[in-house]
Amino acid sequence: MDAYRSLNIQLARPDRDQDIERFRTFLQDLGHLGIPVAKIDFHPGNTYTTRTVETPRGYRAREFSWEDFRKIDKQMFEKPYSAEEIWAAYSYFVKAVLPAAEKAGVRLALHPDDPPVPVMNGVAKVFINYDGIHRAEQIAGGSRNWGLMFCVGTWAEGGDKMGKDVPAMIKDFGGREKIFGVHFRNVSSPLPRFHETFMDDGYLDMYQVVKALRQVRYSGSMVPDHIPAFAGDKGMNRAGTAYCITYMRSLLLRANEEVG
Repeated sequence: MDAYRSLNIQLARPDRDQDIERFRTFLQDLGHLGIPVAKIDFHPGNTYTTRTVETPRGYRAREFSWEDFRKIDKQMFEKPYSAEEIWAAYSYFVKAVLPAAEKAGVRLALHPDDPPVPVMNGVAKVFINYDGIHRAEQIAGGSRNWGLMFCVGTWAEGGDKMGKDVPAMIKDFGGREKIFGVHFRNVSSPLPRFHETFMDDGYLDMYQVVKALRQVRYSGSMVPDHIPAFAGDKGMNRAGTAYCITYMRSLLLRANEEVG
């Protein structure tokens, strides 16, 4: 059950306490199973993609264009939700579930808003830059069980509007052991328009990302994220997955040699 995707929780609806209790039970189950991390996010009114494109290298990928989105932007729910309403709902949720996470030995990993824009479909988005993530950390009150599911691609989408670039975020949060997982992907350019790319085909230098993770002695998971589809590769996208994992392995070997 995706309790972290509950509209009752994220929009502070009357039945949210019931869903929060289910999430506490979910955390207990994770603890019993020895699963150390649960990802959470807070973007209930989201549009991830405006179209799928075929890139010059012949693979298909998600594209988001702010100009195209404005043509389909709508009020998705019964009323608009302000940033402070979303902050209040997030604060209520985190303060309710952190004690259960601490007791279960499970860490809550917050994913930033993808794409990192301030309002979508009538709902404010608050985890769109460093200031938002820093405020979320303060709400968690310094708990060692709160941290980030650091999505490199999302951060790259925001470019210089994020407040800190990818290596600086890794140095800050990773240096304090506050990165609990990494989603590893690249994009063609920052907003207002981007499409996802294979890791070696975007504007971000992914080696510098891996190097920064090694420098802070990060030891968690790093997974290929939103893997594009090769032309003719249907179904499980095995070729794209193998390509990404091999490339990630190469970057890691080089970083191990350079950083030690």
